[in-house]
Amino acid sequence: MPYQADSFKASLIWGRVGAGVLSFAAFGLGIVGYTMTPEDQEAAFVLISSIIAGVGGVLAFVSKIREQKKIK
Repeated sequence: MPYQADSFKASLIWGRVGAGVLSFAAFGLGIVGYTMTPEDQEAAFVLISSIIAGVGGVLAFVSKIREQKKIK
């Protein structure tokens, strides 16, 4: 099955649904009293940045492998 990009409307809807889910999760955590200190926020930032860098490296590696297979 060939790749088919989402339409602009579908992309817009999924973006709003994702943002809504995150907003409601943050709202619910705030109601039960969960707060993040500046130290917690910094630790989360460092962890997420590291994860994103690792995923980016893996994707670059996979892309290079796929490129080599297309050449052959």
